Amino acid sequence: MNIYKLALQDRARILHVLCEGQSIRPITRVMDVSKNTVARLLNDAGAVCAAYQDEALRNLTSKRVPLNLSLLIHGSGSVGVPNAGNNSE
Repeated sequence: MNIYKLALQDRARILHVLCEGQSIRPITRVMDVSKNTVARLLNDAGAVCAAYQDEALRNLTSKRVPLNLSLLIHGSGSVGVPNAGNNSE
C-alpha cells in the first residue's frame, strides 16, 4: 500500500509504535502494510523532524547539554562513537 493512501490515523499509529520501540517487521504484520511503506513513512517523518529542528533550534544559549551515554555504550555502536560497546579491539 502506498504511504499516501494510508489514512492519517494509520500513519500516526505507525509512527507512534515506532517511537515506542517496535521494529518494522511486527508493524507490517499488525498494520497489514509493506516494509517499504513503513520505511518510507519513517524516512519522511525523519526529514520533517530534521527540517523543524534545523529551523527551530538556532541561536540557543545552552550552557549544559545532557547526554545519554548508555546509547553510546550499550547501543549498536553506530551512534556517535564507532565500535562503542565492542571491546574486542
